[in-house]
Amino acid sequence: MKETDKQPALQQRVALVTGASQGIGLATAVALAQAGASVAFNYRERPHEATAAVAEIERGGGRALLVQADVADPEAVERMVEQTVAAFGR
Repeated sequence: MKETDKQPALQQRVALVTGASQGIGLATAVALAQAGASVAFNYRERPHEATAAVAEIERGGGRALLVQADVADPEAVERMVEQTVAAFGR
C-alpha cells in the first residue's frame, strides 16, 4: 500500500472531548479530528474558540459537532452523549 492510499488513523472513530472550548481540550479535539475522527466538542460556557475549530475542521472535510453541557450534571452528560450518537451514529 502506498503512503497516499492510507486512511487516516482514526477514520470511522468518534471522539467526545470535554472542555474542548479552550486549552488542552481544544488542542486534543483538533488533533483527533486531524487524525480522521469525527469529534464532538463539549463546552460549558465559552463556545467561541471551539466554534472556530469546528468550522475549520468542517471546511477541511472533517466532521465536528459543538455540544453544550456541564459535565457535573449527569443528565446533561447523557444528553451530550445522545447528541453525539445522533450526529455520528455511535
